[in-house]
Amino acid sequence: MEESKNNFTAFNVIGYIWKWRKPLIFVSAGVGIITYIICLFITPMYMATTLIYAPHQNFVSNEKFDVKQYGLDESTEQLMQILESRDLKSIIIEKYDLITHYKIDTTKRTWRSRIYKEYDGLVKAKRTEYGGILIKVKDKSPELAAQLANGIVAELDTLKIKIEMERATAVYNLVNEQIIELEKRMLRINDSIKNLADDGVFIYDYQVDRVVQQYAISLSQGNTSGTKRLQQELENLAKWGPVCVLLREDLIAVSRHISYLRTVLLNTKMNTSYTLPVKFVIETAIPIHKKVSPQRVVTSFFASVSAFFLTFFFFLIRDKIRLEMRNNKEE
Repeated sequence: MEESKNNFTAFNVIGYIWKWRKPLIFVSAGVGIITYIICLFITPMYMATTLIYAPHQNFVSNEKFDVKQYGLDESTEQLMQILESRDLKSIIIEKYDLITHYKIDTTKRTWRSRIYKEYDGLVKAKRTEYGGILIKVKDKSPELAAQLANGIVAELDTLKIKIEMERATAVYNLVNEQIIELEKRMLRINDSIKNLADDGVFIYDYQVDRVVQQYAISLSQGNTSGTKRLQQELENLAKWGPVCVLLREDLIAVSRHISYLRTVLLNTKMNTSYTLPVKFVIETAIPIHKKVSPQRVVTSFFASVSAFFLTFFFFLIRDKIRLEMRNNKEE
């Protein structure tokens, strides 16, 4: 009994396979043939690919702008975000009528999630090792797969430029409003300075020095009327001089701020008037009439191998159970 048990434990695998060769071959071959036949009824899928690189930021007024720079992490990540956005997917779905193409039943409540799920399953975008973006599109039509890949790249330009235009326009309007407000403030400051000038306060530092000198001379000469007049002028300067100084400093600060904002406004205007492509197309998608799935031979082979090992383990476990049951009866 013990010897029989040991023999089974140390069973020669090759010999065991040879013992059950006929059912193993029959099952493996049968599964392979059935799998191959099933693959004949599966719609073949074709793939089109396009490769793009992200250029530098699309701002012609940027001092660091360099048209030769591409594949930058920040710009590439921006393009990846747009490629994965619902807006771009919706544009492509509507433009190529993918709802009809994928036979989505719009009467069902979940039809929107189904169309996006179908899209995500057939359209893939990933970053390459060297900073590019590889877009892969699978479809039952090689021509449509290429059209979709190239269409995604084209709409990428349109959507990103639209986003940048909206942002630049918003910045332009905001900066323009700030300039208008600052110009009004400058007019109010100028009016205040003019009123002080009418009261005899012009340039505080210069006037104080001049009046003090004249006051000392008038006082030394015993000019009572002149001294009194200069004393009143000094009192007037003491009262309004600091205000005049603050107004002039404020005027200079506002003037500088307006000058800076006008530069920003000019740059923003350039950004809304001129646009550059948001990507470099390295490889345009073309229809390739070589299906990527199903791969009948490969699929059938792996199915046969899987069936072979499953059947082998089935016989192995079955014989092991039978041997254990026989041993238990003998005991």
